[in-house]
Amino acid sequence: MRRIKTGLLSFDCDEILGKTTKPAVGSVMCGTQAGTPAFCRFERAIGAARLAEGFVGGNVTLSSRVQAWDAPTRVFKWLLVATVAIAWATNKYAFDHPDWHKWNGYAALILVVFRVFWGFSGGYTARFSSFVARPATVAKYAWAEIHGSRRKFLGHNPLGGWMIVTLLCAVGVQAILGLFSAGGDYLNSIEGPLAHLASDASVQAATRLHRLGFSVILGLVSVHVAAIVFYDFFRRTGLIHGMITGNKPQADYVDAEGVIAGSVLSAATCFVAAILAVFVVVKLFS
Repeated sequence: MRRIKTGLLSFDCDEILGKTTKPAVGSVMCGTQAGTPAFCRFERAIGAARLAEGFVGGNVTLSSRVQAWDAPTRVFKWLLVATVAIAWATNKYAFDHPDWHKWNGYAALILVVFRVFWGFSGGYTARFSSFVARPATVAKYAWAEIHGSRRKFLGHNPLGGWMIVTLLCAVGVQAILGLFSAGGDYLNSIEGPLAHLASDASVQAATRLHRLGFSVILGLVSVHVAAIVFYDFFRRTGLIHGMITGNKPQADYVDAEGVIAGSVLSAATCFVAAILAVFVVVKLFS
């Protein structure tokens, strides 16, 4: 059975044409000839699909999008964005609820640990092996970009991959510093659960770095967002749409043609393991 897809809608060619056409390998028109009743029915079906989807003209394609990131990876991304935003909000406005900042820090650390586990057991584009490139590869990619290369990556390109690693490390270190911080200002009005394990000098250093760390994260996030905007609006890579829906435009990607998604069960296992890892360590030493 030959299936035609136009945008978001798809339908069976044989059903539309009443199985009156002969096979034609690779033919979008399924072997129909202009002017025949079958061809007219086909044209009407295509026109209805286009009108239903709100566009006129364009070519009918067998597939317009391909999966880039699976659901667990996308959920993680947006949850991490939320924890960073909440960290800023609880710092600025939740003066009467310092525990909110503390528990948000736990959530951020759990997400980072989850992402580490998921980086070895998730879908193809979520695995570190798919986007953590060697320095020579990164330099070669950057040089090619400067000289007008337009290679497309289904997942993260070599530069983007290291930005992801840097962001994960920054958020993870920031959360760990919070465990050892203590002081008299708002952020440290409650003592970190592991502060008693360190010397006073170490606690003071952790506290100072914890204050500074958020500025570092904001700087990295700004660079990351600027890169996304550049690649999405100037290179037409469909990054923003991909981060929301998981799908990117069909193209000749150099890293993969499609994604083998990670299983929800595997993601749930990684998440539970991350929760246990964080709270077992905190409770064990607090």
